[in-house]
Amino acid sequence: MPFGLTTTTFNGLVILDTTDIQTRKANPVPKLVGSLFWEDGGVAQQTIPVTYNGKPYLIFTDETGAGPLQSPSAGRAEACARGLAPFGFARIIDLTDETQPRTVSKLMLEASDPANCSKFLGDFPDATKDNDTYGYSSHYCTPDSFKDPKMLACSYWGAGIRVFDIRNPYRPKEIAYYKPKAWRTTVLYGSSVYNDYGGKDRTTDRVGSNIRFKTQPNGENHLWFIGQDGGFMVAKFTKPFSELLR
Repeated sequence: MPFGLTTTTFNGLVILDTTDIQTRKANPVPKLVGSLFWEDGGVAQQTIPVTYNGKPYLIFTDETGAGPLQSPSAGRAEACARGLAPFGFARIIDLTDETQPRTVSKLMLEASDPANCSKFLGDFPDATKDNDTYGYSSHYCTPDSFKDPKMLACSYWGAGIRVFDIRNPYRPKEIAYYKPKAWRTTVLYGSSVYNDYGGKDRTTDRVGSNIRFKTQPNGENHLWFIGQDGGFMVAKFTKPFSELLR
């Protein structure tokens, strides 16, 4: 079944052997090692290699849901009609066998669950429903460590920042979030969301940046990130990690 960016584009992961390029071989040809495709997401965005006890895994994000993008609102509705996610989300992939990668978990928000389509499709006002391609989809994720990570902080566009406990890659769970304010009709010429909306009412800020974990000298734990309307922001954890990671 066709899915993804257009009605004929497949979405997912392709692993290539680039030895010919690295060794500066004439007329290099990357060789296919393995692949994994899925229909419950679109516009593959980011891959982050991590290891658990020395075993390789990949954190992968999709920038949109399963529907085509010619009309964002129609795409979301089509995905829901097919029983698929209207918004993209992060997932964790086991690369123990690079020729046969397999998804072991999905970091799906409630808004991405097709069972909740009726609750969230109406969040986008008619006047601007096709000005927001991404909605509540994922974009970039940052683990607290690339070796045996404990936490993962992800930007989920209109859903703000989402922090997951990923100590067990098979059973991740959301443990914290921060959703910045909407700037509505405030004039912000340097904001891409302001320009995408043509200055119309924005009911969410779009958070699509990488996120940085920062521990301050006083022991506070912060996240540094950027919103397209709000600019650079710092969010503070209100609980110590020892309580979040129980």
